[in-house]
Formats: sequence, structure tokens, C-alpha cells
Amino acid sequence: MVSLRPANYFLCCLPLSLGTKLILWAHLAQSVYTCAMSIGNVMLDLNASGYATSAASQIFTGVWSMASIPIILAALWGVYHNFEVTIRLYMYYLILATFVDVVYLADLLVLKDACVHLKVDALANGGQAFACGVARTISGTTAAVATLGMFYLIYMVWSHCRELTEKSSSGAIAELLTNLEQQALQESTKLWDSGIGDEAGYRSALPLGGSPYAA
Repeated sequence: MVSLRPANYFLCCLPLSLGTKLILWAHLAQSVYTCAMSIGNVMLDLNASGYATSAASQIFTGVWSMASIPIILAALWGVYHNFEVTIRLYMYYLILATFVDVVYLADLLVLKDACVHLKVDALANGGQAFACGVARTISGTTAAVATLGMFYLIYMVWSHCRELTEKSSSGAIAELLTNLEQQALQESTKLWDSGIGDEAGYRSALPLGGSPYAA
């Protein structure tokens, strides 16, 4: 059975811990920005970026991003302190967020016709088929690349979790072996000391001739 091997580097050159930190800081910035835009559009009516999205979608996005902030902060603490549990919790959240994003991207870029977003000028003079083909190709490619990118981020976080788990396991085994060696050394020292004491007591009990068989 073929098992998935964890990666050794992030982007083939960076340590996994640094890559996980970059992912977390970027995700935190994106969540804070999304929360700010949702609050500005829905509550303050600022009509910032995303103004064409429905209020229900913006509220869901804002709540979802707000819920991610404590999870990301806990994972950041785990990365800086080598605590694998909080990083794994973030990985589970990232898997769920990726599923939601994939559904949204598929609905936005694949299921909906990309030709609807084209301007009328681009469809004039017999260029409708070409423009629609280009738009659909770009939409499909964008959805595929974004999906692969999100799965790569999950793979990097999972690899870092495996790295921390293996380090903790090897450290526990090394500590156990060290304790066993120290215990064996102490027992051998006790046996050696008790053997010397018995020999000294045996010699002190001998007669003046030095032989137990002396007449």
C-alpha cells in the first residue's frame, strides 16, 4: 500500500516551520481583511470591495473569517512553541475551509457561464465564440490552480505536524533509553558495591593463617 510521505521543505527551499508560519500569517491577514470588509459593507454601508455580493454571503464570509482568527492564533502559538495539537486543529479547519472554497469556486467559475460577465463590445463583430472560449478557459484554469494551491497548503501543514510528531516520538524514545541505561548502571554499581562488601567481610572472618582450612 502506497502511503503519502511528508514533505521536507516548503516550496523546495524553506523549512516547514517557516512555511507554516507564512501560511498562518497570510491566512490571519486575509481573515482580518475579510471581517473588516464585511463589517464595512453590511453594517456601515461603505460599499467597499465585494459590493456586488449579496448581504447574506458577506455575513457568512465575515462570521466564517471571524471564527478562524482564534484558531489561527492558537496554531501560531503552537508553531512557535512546537505544540502539535493546535497546528493539527488548524489543519482540520483548513481542510473544511478548502472544501467550502472549492464549492464556491466551482459555482463561481465553472458552473456559471463565464460569458455572462463579458462586456457587449467584446461579443460584437463575430467574436462571441472566441471571447466565450477564452473566458471559460481562464475560469476553469483559475479554479484548478486555486484548488491545487489550497491542497498544497494543507499538505505543508500536515507535513509539519508529522515532523513535530516524529521529533517528539524520537525524543521520548531517546529519553526512555537514557533512563534505562542509567537504571542499569545504578543496579550494576549496587551489585559491585555489595560484592566488594561481602568479600571484605569474608576476609575479616578468616583465621590468622588466612585460610579457612588452616588447622
